Amino acid sequence: MIEKKSSLPFAGAGPKSPPSTTPGSRRPGDGAAAPVARGSGAASRAEEPPHAGEAGKRTPVAELKEGQEVRQTFLVNRSELRTTRAGDSFVAADLQDRTGLIRANCWGAGEDVLAIFHQGGVVEVKARVESYNGALQLKVRDARPIDPKETDPADLLPATPCDVDQLWRDLEALAAGVVHPWVSKLFTAFLSDPEFASRFRRAPAAASMHHAYIGGLLEHTVSCMRLALLAADHYPEVERDLLLIGMFLHDVGKIDELMYDTSIGYSAAGMLLGHIPLGVELLRRKAGAIEGFPERLLDHLTHIILSHHNTKEFGSPVPPATVEALIIHYLECLDGKTHAMLRDRKRGQPDAEFSETSRNFNYRLYRGPSPLA
Repeated sequence: MIEKKSSLPFAGAGPKSPPSTTPGSRRPGDGAAAPVARGSGAASRAEEPPHAGEAGKRTPVAELKEGQEVRQTFLVNRSELRTTRAGDSFVAADLQDRTGLIRANCWGAGEDVLAIFHQGGVVEVKARVESYNGALQLKVRDARPIDPKETDPADLLPATPCDVDQLWRDLEALAAGVVHPWVSKLFTAFLSDPEFASRFRRAPAAASMHHAYIGGLLEHTVSCMRLALLAADHYPEVERDLLLIGMFLHDVGKIDELMYDTSIGYSAAGMLLGHIPLGVELLRRKAGAIEGFPERLLDHLTHIILSHHNTKEFGSPVPPATVEALIIHYLECLDGKTHAMLRDRKRGQPDAEFSETSRNFNYRLYRGPSPLA
């Protein structure tokens, strides 16, 4: 049985709105059993207002309102121990369900509470919805860890708004359009593999940055392949089929880098290796099973995967040295950044002209009326 500790007085311990803070120690999560954290304030009162989430009902993150009291489960997207200017520690966590993310603050909390909010874990919280700088957040009064097996992943894991079956058919049609025989054989080796197809259809494209939801990798890949076709039409000197297969392969290692069964996060292989080496390994395994596959083509495809993040700072051991690799880097970056901005500009008060500060861009995004209206 998990021990309950009342010495974690984060309920009511902090200001209503968070002050400027400095990051403290970060802990991505260890999965260990954690104590129930209970506040010493409103959560211990004899009478409480009604909570959203009681009697099996959930209020999706996208429908939460300022002033609302909630008691329900969330998936922990990330968490961090921080310190206020006054020197008091608190836990800041990003909690999510299938509809979106919301910041949660546990005032006066320390390492014990951070253990409850480990990345990829599921927590039940009692909290009040408040507004700060135009963004909704949760002031947590009580929290406890939940076994993910006791939850329905469909409630907590965000998923692509697109039709996955249609996306897969679109991918197959794009692959069928190539004319180079070895590229066609490589596409077939991947798409005809039932295990690969199942994982590729379900995998997210990232843990948090862009397309960070079930089916996100497939959505991102098909979008990038469509952009590659436009580039091939615009620049007739480039190899169209090489662009298509390279764009398909650039993030293929994400199927092994990420976990996406009961939560979205990094696998052990993802933490140790990353999706670029994992993608190269998968490519070379598939190509190696095709008798006579050209070594030069394999090297060029390997280079595309290795260089698609452009610099060592962002994880690529080599920069793009072919025009196809260069185009793939910039187009996949364009797709990811555009998706992130379209998503982040929606966050904030509905009637605000600018969004809350985007964590991807580190500034507020315009969301007002179109200048062409």
